[in-house]
Amino acid sequence: GYKVAVTKQNDVWCIHDCGLVNVRNGYEEYRRVFLQEYSREIFPLVSILIPAYNQTKYLKEAIESAINQTYLNIEIIIGDDSTNDDVHEFLIPYLDNYKNLTYFKNERKAMDYGASNGENLFKRSS
Repeated sequence: GYKVAVTKQNDVWCIHDCGLVNVRNGYEEYRRVFLQEYSREIFPLVSILIPAYNQTKYLKEAIESAINQTYLNIEIIIGDDSTNDDVHEFLIPYLDNYKNLTYFKNERKAMDYGASNGENLFKRSS
């Protein structure tokens, strides 16, 4: 039988959903392969900025939401203002598995209340 291939080319291709193809005939798999290859060229980069401070409960929800987005051309940047290492330790498995995830820990400044964390997150986004 025939094999389906997506060749590399410089011109953007059209993504078309005519309703005739479906998961059973492989459409979703080929769509995923195509988007993984070309989404960085077709779609602009979106930065997801996540501030963190001493707690991981809601951080897990935020990270899971970010990594499960269907939009593929994203970077996830986590800025940590914590006074302990809980956030960093929690993030280690994510940092090992997601190359589009970046973590940085801010230097503590008295009476800053997270203002520099927001500024640092913004500066690090593409």
